[in-house]
Amino acid sequence: MNLLIFNVELVAVKKFVTILCGMFLVLATAHSQTYLSVDDALRMALEKNYDIIISKNNDLIDKTNNTLGNSGFLPTITLNGANNYGVSNINQEMSTTTGTKEIIQEGATNSSLTANISLNWTLFDGGKMFVTKHKLNEIQAQGELEVKAQVQQTISDVIGAYYNVLKQKQQLLSIREAIKYNTEQVKILETTNNNGLSPKNFLLQAKIDLNVYKQSAINQKNLLLESKRTLNHLLARDSEVEFDVADSIPNNFIPNKEELTKKLYSNNLDLLILEKAKNINELTVSELNATRYPKVSFNSAYNYSQVNNSAGNLLRNNSNGLVAGASVTMPIYQGGNINRQVKVAKLQYQSGIYTLDNAKLQLKKDLQNALDDYQTQKELLEVEIENDALSKENLVIAIERLRLGQSTSLEARQAQESFVESETRRINFNYNLKLAETRIKQLVAEF
Repeated sequence: MNLLIFNVELVAVKKFVTILCGMFLVLATAHSQTYLSVDDALRMALEKNYDIIISKNNDLIDKTNNTLGNSGFLPTITLNGANNYGVSNINQEMSTTTGTKEIIQEGATNSSLTANISLNWTLFDGGKMFVTKHKLNEIQAQGELEVKAQVQQTISDVIGAYYNVLKQKQQLLSIREAIKYNTEQVKILETTNNNGLSPKNFLLQAKIDLNVYKQSAINQKNLLLESKRTLNHLLARDSEVEFDVADSIPNNFIPNKEELTKKLYSNNLDLLILEKAKNINELTVSELNATRYPKVSFNSAYNYSQVNNSAGNLLRNNSNGLVAGASVTMPIYQGGNINRQVKVAKLQYQSGIYTLDNAKLQLKKDLQNALDDYQTQKELLEVEIENDALSKENLVIAIERLRLGQSTSLEARQAQESFVESETRRINFNYNLKLAETRIKQLVAEF
């Protein structure tokens, strides 16, 4: 009796330990598989993505360069100074009222101290300084647009990478489900083969198919890991950080072609950047033309000089004073360089116009293609969802018929292949639909 009680208690302890270990396993898995939502991924990318940080630094460079001083409006002030000391041999002969005087001295010392502070201020340069300031404004505005464009591109990349992880995850689950059905098929064929109701080659083929699916699962795990590393890189974190993603792709986007077309030319950031580039080229032409005019500058300086000699006809000389004046510079002939530079700038401006017009045509085509692709993927997905349900039901029936001896393993194998193919198509159509939606939103800058 005591032995029976001891055995019962031992079984209870084993069950408790098993449950406790299971709980620790679940907690450990939950800890290692931190859930990452698409919103969290986007937030992390916008804060840490290196491409965005570099783009912001470039924009900061443009803002730093956009000053009145860099445009030529402000004067320049320069301070110069020098203090020299030397030793020399002197041999001088001077004429005096009483004759001549000769000075000979070896190792005579001499020193000189000079200081100068000067101001140069351009008063007129053909309007070039005004054009340059306008050009710097446009360069800064272009830099701000490039930051926004990089943000849009990063959002698009993160969305694509995030849902690619989800796609690979769904594909792995699909393969595992196929393995489950294939394992059931092997068990049924083992039983029927042992009872002499089916040939052994049916069982062997089922085991081969099972091993092939297991190989597919191994490859799919690697694809899932690679997709996670890609997303981690976009989030600027270690590629081996483990996480889990959502289980499904939301597809509730309803595109309005008329509204999207209206927003295309006014919102598309690539187009706005090209417009700024065209404006900058036009201002470069004006900037170069301004160099044909005379340049008027105001100049002022304060000079100080002190010279000391231990021997010679000049022992000391001090001077200081303020000077001021104006200068005019007029280009007469520079080897045709101004004409050449203006001609090149005009050609670049014309190319900018052609590039802009071509981009408008390209964007309209891209939007139409994205809308058509979205509609195509949506229709394909709707058909495949129904097809997926039918193939799964067909597989369940085929396995049951095989268990009851009403069909062959070939029928079950075909049903399983049909199910796996349908699952793969459904997953791909769903993912492609999200990519088409993302592309449409990126074109009209709606993120």
